[in-house]
Amino acid sequence: MIFASGMTVSEDANEEYGQLLEQAQAEVSALEKAEVAVAQASQVYNSKRGFLGFSCDAACTAAYEKLQHHERIYKKAKDEHYKAMSHAKSKVGVMSMYAVQESRDMFWGLMARGKGFAKRASTWDLLFMGLGSMGSDEGWVSFLLRFAFQILMNFTLGLIGALIGFIWSLWELI
Repeated sequence: MIFASGMTVSEDANEEYGQLLEQAQAEVSALEKAEVAVAQASQVYNSKRGFLGFSCDAACTAAYEKLQHHERIYKKAKDEHYKAMSHAKSKVGVMSMYAVQESRDMFWGLMARGKGFAKRASTWDLLFMGLGSMGSDEGWVSFLLRFAFQILMNFTLGLIGALIGFIWSLWELI
């Protein structure tokens, strides 16, 4: 049961973790500023491009170079934030209560997204199955059985996709 809630962290490690997280918050503000700059530069570049983006004059090229410059700054800020967070997380460990809770939150968030996918897919399936079977000789029982099977398949795909996404994203937490 030690893995269910994570290992407790010593007070020294907990205090150091808190201090490093506060330092990482400075990286977050730089990251947010860089993200806003990239969005603004992208908007300017998109407005300067020609019809359907096929032609680009001098103003468009200058806007594109500015966009690339802001994207490099954003990537650098993102890398610095990742390093700061990774350094802070290294102080408490992978099996700490903080890492276990973060893993749990990510797991249930992805499961909710998989469930949302299944609900949306089932809604569209119901709509198109209902439209497709209008006027056919299919009875209500066979329609409901077919729809129940389709719901089962949608939830299976949604939750398996969420599980694969969780396993894939788990490496980012470390």
